Amino acid sequence: MLKLTFFGAARAVTGSCHCVECGGKKILVDCGLQQGRDERDNRQLDFSAGYIDAVVVTHAHIDHSGRIPLLVKQGFQGNIYCTRLTGQLLSIMLRDSAHIQESDAQWTNQKGRRAGREPVEPLYTVADAEEAVKRIVTCEYDSEIQIADGVKARFVDAGHLLGSASVEMWLTEGSETRKIVFSGDIGNRDQPIIRDPQYIRQADYVLTESTYGDRLHDVSEQPDYTGDLAAIMARDSFDETKALEYRDAARAELEAAGWVDTDGDGIREKNGVKLTIRWLTYPSRQELPLLAESAQSTLKDIGIDVQINCTKDHNSIRKDPTAWDIWVSANVNAGLGDPQNFFDTYCLDESVKNSGGHHSDKLEKLAVQLRTTFDPAERAKIAVEMQQQLLDDNSYVFCSFLRMSMIMKANVSGLEAHTCDFYELTADLDIQ
Repeated sequence: MLKLTFFGAARAVTGSCHCVECGGKKILVDCGLQQGRDERDNRQLDFSAGYIDAVVVTHAHIDHSGRIPLLVKQGFQGNIYCTRLTGQLLSIMLRDSAHIQESDAQWTNQKGRRAGREPVEPLYTVADAEEAVKRIVTCEYDSEIQIADGVKARFVDAGHLLGSASVEMWLTEGSETRKIVFSGDIGNRDQPIIRDPQYIRQADYVLTESTYGDRLHDVSEQPDYTGDLAAIMARDSFDETKALEYRDAARAELEAAGWVDTDGDGIREKNGVKLTIRWLTYPSRQELPLLAESAQSTLKDIGIDVQINCTKDHNSIRKDPTAWDIWVSANVNAGLGDPQNFFDTYCLDESVKNSGGHHSDKLEKLAVQLRTTFDPAERAKIAVEMQQQLLDDNSYVFCSFLRMSMIMKANVSGLEAHTCDFYELTADLDIQ
């Protein structure tokens, strides 16, 4: 008898995970992490991983794929089916998610030791993610594949992100075949870069996302995405004159503080000490080494030597604050550049990853304002106030670019938060 069981994204938005049983085979469609306010216990699978025969993934977002390494860790030995582009994204995102799990566990244990708490294990490790990636089997859109005896599937472009798909699945027991469609997350029409979702015109049963089920998209008022993107690309986003003014001002400020290049090597010094910043980061996120190299080049132009330590051992080195000046990490931010996601996750009393026990009455009050303010300009002002409070308390620096956020912790004082496009929060360093 055909059977369908919901193990995630039921009475919640995230953590998609559905199980189809046909002819004694158990097929998972997605196996995602619960995130944000949906998060309960990601460690607990509601089924035995070893009894699952295959996994079908609609797309690479972590709320649809983020527990696959846990599934492998707990005994899953089957194939993971997805489109070719989803497979490429999963190979990046699952490794990155695993790195975050390891970093979070290490941070929690570092704080927990001081309070006498038992150590915690990461949800899964980079090694678990590597094993999961080995099990990925990819195919192209509109190609039928045999998942198991009596189970065939086809991926249809869902227009949500690169590689995203709705899944047509044919289930056969005896002489009877039923077709069930899993919509996955469906994109909107007429978006730049991403193709329009393709229609599926026949099914016996349909399981569809309902995150925006109470909203009606008015096609007549569809934004001109392509025109807006072209305008942004055409905009003079780099003001060379202003950049030169900043450079000259920085040089003058360093001169006034007594930092001068006495030996002609381009690096300033004071009382026989070179002006050096030790920059600690890690290589598993491609943008982090690039950011470090960009900072190194920019700061060298005003006489500051940036020494980059890009290493997988950054967490152990970070425990010794005398070994670095700036530490830079990154995490995927589903908030599309809105800093509320960062504050809700890391900084408030009820934040799931506030393992450091950080508390600030002012930050809590500002968070309430941020949640109830919808004007972008006002939200940006509140976010900067919250950022400044964190800088004053902990010297955290938060930057958010579209879907990626970055956390920096610096052993410096005098940091000042400000804002620009995409709620990007950066910092000015006052070197004494």
